[in-house]
Amino acid sequence: MGMVSDEDRLLIEQVRVLEPAPEGFVERGPLDLVVDAGVLSIISNDSEVTLKPGQMKLRGRDRWLVPAPRARLARPPSSADLVLAGLSGLGGVIVPPGTTAADVVHARAALDAMALPVLLDEGVLVEGRNPPPAELGPTLRRVVEANGGCEAFLQSLAHSSDRRITPGIRASFLILSKDPRLHPETLLSPHAVVLGSDVILLPERETRLEEARVDEKRASLPSFEPIATPGQVEPSLARRYQLTVDGLVRGEALLEIRSLDEGMTARVSALTAAPLDETVLAESHWPSGTGRLHLSSQDKRVDAVASTVSGQDGPGLQLAIELDGDLVGGKSIPLQVDDHFLPHTLLMLLDAARSTSGVQTTGRAIEIELMNGFPGVYAAGRRTLRPLRSTDKPPLAPEQLLRLAGAPEATVWVLPSAGEDPDPPGFVILDEQRVPLFFILKTPWGTVEWAGSGPNAP
Repeated sequence: MGMVSDEDRLLIEQVRVLEPAPEGFVERGPLDLVVDAGVLSIISNDSEVTLKPGQMKLRGRDRWLVPAPRARLARPPSSADLVLAGLSGLGGVIVPPGTTAADVVHARAALDAMALPVLLDEGVLVEGRNPPPAELGPTLRRVVEANGGCEAFLQSLAHSSDRRITPGIRASFLILSKDPRLHPETLLSPHAVVLGSDVILLPERETRLEEARVDEKRASLPSFEPIATPGQVEPSLARRYQLTVDGLVRGEALLEIRSLDEGMTARVSALTAAPLDETVLAESHWPSGTGRLHLSSQDKRVDAVASTVSGQDGPGLQLAIELDGDLVGGKSIPLQVDDHFLPHTLLMLLDAARSTSGVQTTGRAIEIELMNGFPGVYAAGRRTLRPLRSTDKPPLAPEQLLRLAGAPEATVWVLPSAGEDPDPPGFVILDEQRVPLFFILKTPWGTVEWAGSGPNAP
């Protein structure tokens, strides 16, 4: 693991310590704890500790400290398993019999994170004696659920008499926001995880755990049933995108395009991490404008279908939206002639990329507004992309954008603003088939990037 720097110091101030004992938790404190180079060095009622720039202080007032739980694993750990275990709050793991030392060394060597659980011997008593399901990554929540829930698990932790918190031990703690004896559920959402010299605070922990859970589903993105058209089932293009918002990876999507006798069909299967926690299946057809959407977001479920109907002005669309199984408004919504149902960002960009003449297409783009917690219809004029101008100011130079997209032969286009604002909201890179390869959009919730190349990227 390399040399440990003597500059590595952590101060945990005024924290109440719950130390396991044969008779149950013993409360001590409030105390100051000092961790030097990953090892607990000082326990004091009022320590005079000097910190240098770059060293960390956790204010422990109204916080509770308990030993990080230990668990048994049901399978040999991968690199991702060890990261997931450490991020979630497991301080030590026992690997199953038959796991070779080389397996573990390889798993640890491949990591890009240092907050790792200790690898324990088989004879060590652990709180999580029952392993979590073998098909899922080992998280603290899964270990707790496999061992009878929070109250039962805390009872095991409270009576682990070999878990004394004394100077000289490796730092392996959970810092909780409430007394777990009164609020056992707080064990599953620690304010901070302290493993060695590494501290994972709640926001980072939740973000990275959600990213890991998305990654667990990576191989099984949702998809529609195959198109029931002979000879046209296989997509002519399949591209996987990664979604990044303000530098944090938040999800991914699979775009599939199929060429049919009557036009083109595009489908998007997408997963987005918390706090949205969304699963999206979206489809759009050209030139008919019909489409459908299935969206699960937190505890909401939305299903929508835009279908063709005949009217006085010719064929048009009607849009039926169901929220948790009930038809919104009690009836379908009539749309205008030439409207197009585009229920996902990737579909809207694909629609804009299909015509790069600089002339706005007829009709409107129809999507569903969910920000208010109740589905409504949002309509805006369909925009086409325009070529990059010398006056445009993309976030990176055009050649850098092309390098990011991994396609020097691609072209950079601009998504024009809808109003009078001269500053374009987005920059799009199109491949030779005029399909979005990479794009950056400025949105009210941050800078959004979609990046993908080839059938299995990123």
